[in-house]
Amino acid sequence: MSTDLYGVRVLDVDRDRREVRLRVFVVYYEAAVQGYCAPPERDWSFFLGLLWESGRWDGPIGKVIEVDQILDDDWAAANARWFIEDVEQTARRNDPPSPEDWEHIKDFYYERDGRWANEHRLVQADFTVRVTDACWIQHLSPGNAWGTTWYERYADQPCAEDVPHIPDLRNPSTILKPFEGESDLEDLAFSDDGRFLAVLNDIQGLVVYNTADWSERVRARPESRVSATRLMWALGRRVVTFKDFRDESRQFAFDVDTGSWVDAPLERGRTRSSSGRHRAEYGIAVGVEFLDGPKALDSDELMIEAAAFTSDESRLFVAGMSPDVFVLDPSTGEVLDSFADTGERVWELAVSPDGAYLVTSAPTSSHEAELEIRVRRTRDQQIVARHRLNGYVSGLQWSPDGRRLVVMVTGAALGAPGEIHVLPIGLPADPPGDLRPPPRDTSADHGLDPDLILGMALASGSVTVDELNGIVAGHGRWLASGGGGGSWQVLTVGALPLAVYRGPSGTDGEQAELRNRRFETGTDLRGLNLACADLTALVGESIDLRGADLRDATVTDSQLRGARLSGADLRGTDFSRADLSGADLTGAKLAGTDFQGTDLTDAKGI
Repeated sequence: MSTDLYGVRVLDVDRDRREVRLRVFVVYYEAAVQGYCAPPERDWSFFLGLLWESGRWDGPIGKVIEVDQILDDDWAAANARWFIEDVEQTARRNDPPSPEDWEHIKDFYYERDGRWANEHRLVQADFTVRVTDACWIQHLSPGNAWGTTWYERYADQPCAEDVPHIPDLRNPSTILKPFEGESDLEDLAFSDDGRFLAVLNDIQGLVVYNTADWSERVRARPESRVSATRLMWALGRRVVTFKDFRDESRQFAFDVDTGSWVDAPLERGRTRSSSGRHRAEYGIAVGVEFLDGPKALDSDELMIEAAAFTSDESRLFVAGMSPDVFVLDPSTGEVLDSFADTGERVWELAVSPDGAYLVTSAPTSSHEAELEIRVRRTRDQQIVARHRLNGYVSGLQWSPDGRRLVVMVTGAALGAPGEIHVLPIGLPADPPGDLRPPPRDTSADHGLDPDLILGMALASGSVTVDELNGIVAGHGRWLASGGGGGSWQVLTVGALPLAVYRGPSGTDGEQAELRNRRFETGTDLRGLNLACADLTALVGESIDLRGADLRDATVTDSQLRGARLSGADLRGTDFSRADLSGADLTGAKLAGTDFQGTDLTDAKGI
């Protein structure tokens, strides 16, 4: 039996705002050493776990998330965003406990009748959790309480504006293996136009890929052995250069267009900005030296190991043997900003061309050999995505066009060759179909019996052409003589819906009523005028209502799967609890249309 880490109590539920307020208590301590795990501040996957375990048996969230999914840390981290929109910590108490509180705190606490002993002394925090759909909290009520073993799992937490602009860390579009055997990758670099990616190994030489299709453009090895380092493209040319680690005046250059080794002017520095206006040297002495410019960070005894310019050349992001990333002004060497990373040190970094997002790789702890990739939004320094690869991240580069991030990975398996993971920029904007809110069955809310409703319609017999013509003609006279413009109230009578019209009535004809009736599959009803008609519990598969006028009609509890409603006038129409799955509403007028509880699965135009 697992020991609870936290206790959870529901303080309030606001379904209109899609919010639930929770109080989380720490209920597991190591009192002898005054140790405990404080509640996570805002980790979405932690709160997803709380919602799932409380609604596993009687809530929609339990229907769409399988046990093996929620228990998979990486799955929960990647998919929490489909359920959690935001988490705000509104209060934190007793963190840390006072000396007096420690005298009373025990190691374990268990929920009894919705409470925990010594609640007023326990470490605790209050949170407001906003979900993406109110159904994910419909099973909760104020006063609900339970113990939990869920823990922080570092979920991706992008806001809507981040989604198109950050890399998909878990789903590489391509994995390249440039060299066979147990070969580490020394360096990689995009050409200035982003059309080529060069990869270097000091034994097996140089490989250049076409980024359009990742076909191999060049594979070449210099005649003499070289301890290769400092891969750099020549400014304005399709010539890639690298230097000998032992003798940096010894440069090798390969012309991608001619497919030959060439002589080229020595590329100065270890990195340069896009126009070559700024060049920087680092990794030899402490700090950063801007060639023909200032030095930076040279008083901090910091050895820089990674650097990246923004495309406008206004900022250089650098990191090295520390947990911090520094943002430098290349013109002055001034430190413009800094980012405190959560790892012990930052190994590699890349920055989006516009400088809006920073990617770093760092160990998750001093005991972890594998590195975690983290994506930060630079305006507020928030981590919006993170993922641990099965290997050591030895290089990161964001393409000049901003469309992809490449990750150099070594040590994924014993003796395996180094790999390059090409990560597309942009996360999916919509959840997978199996993680979408299930259609809400609201019939029980009204005391309705869906089976009885369907049975009544099927037993009524199909509407004939002559019958329909008579109904439509009479309804037309009713409308023409002043009928319509009123409202409907749907009552429940004997578990069936009964629509009551309140409003002006015509002096001629009769208001159309097709309650609990059915049409044959595919019936052609194009252009039909049944505005303000009673179509409650109507049944018909793939009926054609293109261009029909159904303004202010009541069509509640109907089953119209695959209905063709393109161009129809549906202003003010009530489709509550109707089945419109697979319907086509392209170009339909929908102002004021009521779709409460409507099944719109795979519907078009809405």
